Amino acid sequence: MKTALTALAAGMAFALAAQDYRAEFGKLAAKGAEQSRAYWQGDHFGDLPWTDADKVLKGRSSHDFAMIYWNFMDARLNGNQESLERALKEYETMTRRFWRRDKRLYHTDYDFLMNTSIALALALSLRDAGAVIPPEVREDFHKKLAGIAAYLPTYTTALVNDDDLRANNQDAFAAFTLALISEELKAPEIRQEALKKFRQVLAKVQQSFWIEGGVDVGYQSVGEPAFAGAADILWDDLSRDEKKQLAELAMNNPVGNGFGIENARSTSWIKPEGTTFSSGLLNRVPNGLVAAEAAGQLTRVAEKGLPTRWWLHDPASLSFFSGVYQNADALAAIPPRPEHFSVGSLACQIMRRDENRDWHTGMEKGYLTGYGNGATAIFGDYSRLNPVQVKSKFGAEHLPFTPNPGGLRYLGYRSHLYLIPDGQLGAPRLNSADSSHYPQLVHRTLYSGAAASEYQLTQVMPGKGRTAPVTVKQTFATVGSVLVAAFQSPDSLRGLSYDFTLPLKRMESGKGSITVIQPPLAGGPERKLAIAGSGVVFSLDKERWEPFFKAELTVGSAKVKLPLLRRIQAEFTASQLAALVFAPEGEASDVKFAEKDGVMRISWKNKDRNVTVGYAPASVDRMVLSAGSTECVVQAPEPGFFQVAETDSRKQLTGFTVYGREFSCGGKPVFTAAGGEAALVSALRQGKTVIADIAEPADFTDFFGGNARSWVDGRTLPLPGRLEKDRVVLY
Repeated sequence: MKTALTALAAGMAFALAAQDYRAEFGKLAAKGAEQSRAYWQGDHFGDLPWTDADKVLKGRSSHDFAMIYWNFMDARLNGNQESLERALKEYETMTRRFWRRDKRLYHTDYDFLMNTSIALALALSLRDAGAVIPPEVREDFHKKLAGIAAYLPTYTTALVNDDDLRANNQDAFAAFTLALISEELKAPEIRQEALKKFRQVLAKVQQSFWIEGGVDVGYQSVGEPAFAGAADILWDDLSRDEKKQLAELAMNNPVGNGFGIENARSTSWIKPEGTTFSSGLLNRVPNGLVAAEAAGQLTRVAEKGLPTRWWLHDPASLSFFSGVYQNADALAAIPPRPEHFSVGSLACQIMRRDENRDWHTGMEKGYLTGYGNGATAIFGDYSRLNPVQVKSKFGAEHLPFTPNPGGLRYLGYRSHLYLIPDGQLGAPRLNSADSSHYPQLVHRTLYSGAAASEYQLTQVMPGKGRTAPVTVKQTFATVGSVLVAAFQSPDSLRGLSYDFTLPLKRMESGKGSITVIQPPLAGGPERKLAIAGSGVVFSLDKERWEPFFKAELTVGSAKVKLPLLRRIQAEFTASQLAALVFAPEGEASDVKFAEKDGVMRISWKNKDRNVTVGYAPASVDRMVLSAGSTECVVQAPEPGFFQVAETDSRKQLTGFTVYGREFSCGGKPVFTAAGGEAALVSALRQGKTVIADIAEPADFTDFFGGNARSWVDGRTLPLPGRLEKDRVVLY
């Protein structure tokens, strides 16, 4: 199976009427039926005519069965009788040749996946195009679906066995298929099996990550459309916590932001942006990002046709587009929001057995993505990954000599990598004069927020002899196109450095800052990374280092290899607190650092925005964030956490990430944590509305408007009022 749906459209800035979306789908169905004719052998879809030796339905041919959907839909929406006859002939031929009455299954080389794929095509055809299918054929469909539905729950998948989990997407297809069959046959017992399968998959989800043979943003889009479709049918049986998990899972590809680097199963690639494929949720949750991208995909593919055979026959493609068709009314009612907000996610998978049959291997990966398709920071710990997988997926010759467990690996922006890990030093990482020492992991956590997402990592640099160990907390946050980092130690930072490796053509030095000019990865103009620091001095290593990732990388349509790297060391001159600001393309101008009353404040300008970040290493009563001429106040801010406030040229609060007891701006209260404790809230203004992530219950004023609409369960709540853990649109 191929690895992912390709993001073809960035979304639409306007919504069409429901009938217009259905008209677009009619064009798509006609295109799909026409394209399927290239594989028509007179009585079936495939590469070759059947012979007497063909007793088992194999691989791609099983998926080719799914092309009946496009033909039934062409008949349903466009009145194409030829397409109807082709779909009916496919069903008759395949059933006559491969249906096993004794097992009530199609005879295939992998019964679970292939019967799932066939049943999914049958069930979707019944749901969306049943009016053109003759009654006797519909009745026969029902008999076949009943047999397959009895089998699917009995198959023990890798997910159930907790082996390599490579079949996670297959279990998602099975959950959707069972849910569809339960609706078609009105069978509550099949619905319960669908719910059980659905929850088996959901139990493996960590934040926004779809676990698929490792932590992999590439394979997300394979299972995601079917999983969303299953959720739509099973919605009333799901708890609110499960719906919150779904809301996070739908953000997986935006988490990657187009940077599918060091994937566990997929090849690695860089695309303009990440795309969500949860079209099945449109009827349940008014997620404008899902709506914009569903509409954009539909109109683009309806115009140009399905890009490859995979799009014609894979259950992922059918699940996605059938979800758009099924939810056309809901899609038309949702204001599209093509702008991406900040997202973050962290996951760790240890497999009982991996795909090489070795025991207890796995990987950890974290992503921070800035709003507006901003900077993407990738973190990872591969110290437990199988060396065979490292070689096959990354092209690396070995695990890093000096692992950086949980540390920063890549910084990306606009299809370019500004920071790249090397294969020898283990950079980016903490370093000391004794380079044989490398940091050891103590703790890591991640906070996702619409305006800024944050990753915290505590490591210990081991001691030796009379040299005591040093504990260092590293805090990273993506704020739009900027990555800001703080380094805090209860011991002393002096004697340590933060080393990072990167492509370099030349370097320009300024007061407390450097600018690195870099070659492009795949053609185009030179790229630039501006780095400013507080409590550090910069130095450039003369040596050149091989990148850790040596496999071929797809950047857009080009195949590239990562270049040789240079090392820059940021040596700590401060004792207990230092900071770095990484600004791709120099998009943070007028960067300033100031320490006062136990708070470090970092400010910069980004186009028409004024950004201020505050960091208190210990408890303080209040923190003032002056963004431009607007003063915002955080009461009882969480220590060791970046508090962020942004304003625009009109002095309007455009975004904030605050972890504290109370927050006000311009003298007006915004929220108060429920119960007098701290609450984490992050909000970003996009157009006339505000998207907000709420990690703990908080009492909101009407600062941003009198209503909140949940992207978790679709509820509308009045403001002022209390909002629970949620992702909401304020208006």
